[in-house]
Amino acid sequence: MKDGKICEKCHKRSLVDSVFYGCYRDSYLQTTVVANMLHQHRKRQTFKRLISGFIALTDFHKSKFIEGGLPGDKIFTRANFTHPVQVKRNGPGKFALFIGRLSPEKGLGTLVNAWENLPDIPLKIAGSGPLIEAMATKLITEDITHVELLGFVNSRKRTELLAEARFLVVPSNWYEGMPTVVLEAFAAGIPVLASRIGSLAELIEDGKTGRLFEPMHELDLCEKARSIFHDKPTLQQMSRAVKVEFERLYTPQVGYKSLMAIYEKVLQNRA
Repeated sequence: MKDGKICEKCHKRSLVDSVFYGCYRDSYLQTTVVANMLHQHRKRQTFKRLISGFIALTDFHKSKFIEGGLPGDKIFTRANFTHPVQVKRNGPGKFALFIGRLSPEKGLGTLVNAWENLPDIPLKIAGSGPLIEAMATKLITEDITHVELLGFVNSRKRTELLAEARFLVVPSNWYEGMPTVVLEAFAAGIPVLASRIGSLAELIEDGKTGRLFEPMHELDLCEKARSIFHDKPTLQQMSRAVKVEFERLYTPQVGYKSLMAIYEKVLQNRA
């Protein structure tokens, strides 16, 4: 992210822009060192010649690495995994839930602005970050009482929130990797409402395991939130679907098998 937007200037072109903006740790000197290192490896084709295999979390990530010059035949897609979340749910859930870092790229501005128009849907926001004070001030000064800012929560409280949530909302403005909280929601049988961007658009099947809305589009977010919260039959179908998706793709057993398959393939290629 640069100036609040996704930046890919160095993805296919020269790395000079990164030095100009000091992209690495906001330091011109440190960025110069890193950019030179990457330039030398590109020039010598280190990653093409000396690396046997790369692992990408999703096909979206794989496509970006290929665009950036990595050899597609050496990139293997393998999802993250997580241990099943042990939750006991009573009913469909009471509120929408956000769990994550409170920072601009996570789409918190879009989320809170949209929820001003959703007084019928309680929202709990769990996490800490640079936006926490500004968000607390906005909720108080504008009397947005149906949105609750919880701050940082430990793993026990996180599990309790998942047990009572009707759906998880992930309104990110950037590509994301593979957020663990999405996999935890799937394991707990909770649909996910997410931005149609990057890996999120691949993780969530719109209408089956959740809903997708256009990034930074508050009205679309409102519409999709209502469609999940108030449609209990569809909510039940989604709840069953996300559990099946978790068991199929994101358990430790599946993660182990997929990783070993990649190792075996790489060893065969080297042989």
